[in-house]
Amino acid sequence: MKEELEKLVAAGKIDRQHVEPLLQLVQSGYAMHRSWGFGKIKAVDTVFARLTIDFPNKPGHSMDLGFASESLKAIPSDHILARKASDLQSLRQMAALHHLDLIKLVLQSFGGKATLEQIQQVLVPDVIADDWKKWWEVAKHELKKDGHFLVPAKKSDSIVYQTKEISLQERLIGEFRAAKGLKARLSVANELLKNLSDLTDKNTAVAEAINMLNVEIVSHQRTLPALALEAIFVRDELRLAAGAPGAEGELTPVAVWSQNLKLGQLLEQVPAAKHKHALQSFKDSNPEHWHEALLGVINTVSAKLCTEFAHLLIHEGR
Repeated sequence: MKEELEKLVAAGKIDRQHVEPLLQLVQSGYAMHRSWGFGKIKAVDTVFARLTIDFPNKPGHSMDLGFASESLKAIPSDHILARKASDLQSLRQMAALHHLDLIKLVLQSFGGKATLEQIQQVLVPDVIADDWKKWWEVAKHELKKDGHFLVPAKKSDSIVYQTKEISLQERLIGEFRAAKGLKARLSVANELLKNLSDLTDKNTAVAEAINMLNVEIVSHQRTLPALALEAIFVRDELRLAAGAPGAEGELTPVAVWSQNLKLGQLLEQVPAAKHKHALQSFKDSNPEHWHEALLGVINTVSAKLCTEFAHLLIHEGR
């Protein structure tokens, strides 16, 4: 093919800079166009200097070779899009049996990283026709345990494949140390909690997490009491799950509730999933007058929180 293209250069039908891109297109057999999308190269006519390519909405589209070299980007035969066009059945089998291999293929096709949305768009419905959410939940759990994948907390951030393997514990502790702000750190702490049984040395990991949380709980106790309270809950859950001993002098929910706080406002700032826990801790911290305090603000809180108030009051016969 190179010889034929050189003849076209000599004849003035294409320029010298077109040769290499055209060779790549011919060798790969697949290409991407900015507007027309992915296409499969069907034929190259070196007599009339034309290329025929099938696009989804432009089958049998004919292009001048010079224009094709400038407007098309060669797609390797091992790219996920090329594999979908050439061997869709094996990809479906991979999706059923080897989740990580399929995700790795997608990520490597996009330069080593891709967002969840990009992964879904390229796999659904051609490769994964059934319940995507169910499939992804299983795959995500495997990704987090594998040392080659970095799975971000935010869905909009990219999932990254790395050649060097990093253990789950090393990755999570690294993310915990690097987290900016207590809220971000709590997000990683919850991941630690979910994956505790898969860590190589959970006691060391939990001890470091608890020590760092204790420092931040103290600094947030007065300025952001709701966040400090949430951090206390997560810290205690980590300790309980790992069977770790309590640290002398660390703050408890009593330290937060003993401040002169606006009860309803603080509870509204606590995540809804923690409302029940927060109310129980308030009751334990104020055993004699907790019900009076709740009744005093019950008409000022959201319907969801009001329901939690009612459940606790009824359960305790108040």
